[in-house]
Amino acid sequence: MFVVTLLSCTVLLAQQPTLQEQAQAILMQGAHINHFNRQFPQEKVYLHFDNTAYFQGETIWFSATVLDATTGNVADSKVLYVELLSPTGVVLRQQKLQVVDGRCHGSLPLIDASVEEANEKRGVMGYPSGYYEVRAYTRTMLNFDAHGCFSRVFPVYKAPEKEGDYSNPVMEVYNAKGIERPETEELKALNIDFLPEGGHLIAGIANRIAFKATDQHGLGIDIASMTTADGTEMALSPQHRGMGSFLYTPTERRAKVKIQHEGKTYTFALPDAESEGYALRLTPRADRTLQVSVATPHPDATRLLGYTLTRQGKCELIDTLTMHATTFSRTVNTHKLPTGVYQFSLFDAEGTLYATRMLFVNNGVATAPVTVTTNKESYGPFEQVRLRLQVEEEGNHHLSLSVRDAADYGTGYTDDLRTYMLLSSELKGYIENPAYYFEADDEVHRKALDQLMLVQGWSRYDWMKMSGNTPFRSLHYIEE
Repeated sequence: MFVVTLLSCTVLLAQQPTLQEQAQAILMQGAHINHFNRQFPQEKVYLHFDNTAYFQGETIWFSATVLDATTGNVADSKVLYVELLSPTGVVLRQQKLQVVDGRCHGSLPLIDASVEEANEKRGVMGYPSGYYEVRAYTRTMLNFDAHGCFSRVFPVYKAPEKEGDYSNPVMEVYNAKGIERPETEELKALNIDFLPEGGHLIAGIANRIAFKATDQHGLGIDIASMTTADGTEMALSPQHRGMGSFLYTPTERRAKVKIQHEGKTYTFALPDAESEGYALRLTPRADRTLQVSVATPHPDATRLLGYTLTRQGKCELIDTLTMHATTFSRTVNTHKLPTGVYQFSLFDAEGTLYATRMLFVNNGVATAPVTVTTNKESYGPFEQVRLRLQVEEEGNHHLSLSVRDAADYGTGYTDDLRTYMLLSSELKGYIENPAYYFEADDEVHRKALDQLMLVQGWSRYDWMKMSGNTPFRSLHYIEE
């Protein structure tokens, strides 16, 4: 006789968290962002210089502003580091300046006075001509991306052969011996980068693809037309300095486009499409609202998604959405949000980041607080100049004034305190004429600014660290 015994066993299956549990996890990530911002506030530095280019033996004069990145108020740091770097990246000088009420000033002589014995024999000499960098930061800024530090590169030309004659600036060819520079790809007459909105191109879904076309010098150039391989012409948005966008529904097979430029045909491949994921489309509107659209080939009503609008390290808005269908649409009011660059992030309860997108919310850009008028339209050499300065806002104001001739020696630098704090310091990469985007608040300038948001990369704020999904270690603290 055989005895059979049945042993009962329990199989534990991982259960999907409820929508309420997912919502709590999503809201916790938004709360962590603001907690992170309070614990590790970020700061911004801007240096106002007396010129755009210099000659050997001259002195770089500057006035510095140090602000809290989120509030725009005076930063807590009381020490500012300012460095002068050689064309090979060697720190030639470092200054530690005391910051009082968010302000300080200093100077960097372009002379080599480091070795006293050599100066006695040969005299004080100016640094060789070349491109020099001025870098400025507070100690706490070293905890974050290096792109957050202030940096400006100046051409330093040879001293003029005839004293006072600066009409023909000359720069020596600088050979850096013993230094290996990484090889860079030589730019063609037409170069183009394609950037899917949100970061991902999803097959079978209409995606917005931004692009930036540049010439051999890296400057933006508008293109006349773009066609697919079968000859279908793309409907391009209005372009500004080579930046534009178009709608495209990709397949899983990689597509190519053809572009005509100055009588030549160029062929470029679009990014690879993905079979899974979320396609994001944001449309800022003139009525200060934001149209949010999310699409996916495989909707899942049991999965809750969250999205945040963060500005300068602070979570200004957080909400959830559920993909009951392949598309989701919602209108978000932005008219009460502070002016500035925002990051829209789409994620889930586990902290997986599915899409990110930059946008600019303009609820009144502050105009220049000081207006300057002169007593004459033009002046003769050495004629006295009288300026009338009018402050439009009440309160105590600091004024930094630089006077120079009209020549900028081709540097093309147009940033000021307003454009740097609001725009340039928030984005990675070179921005051509940032002042253009604040000339007017009309449809043309708003669309151009949104195209810039689509193509420029994020630099200052790491969403994954701020939300608590990746570790962060603070090594530097605020200096008193």
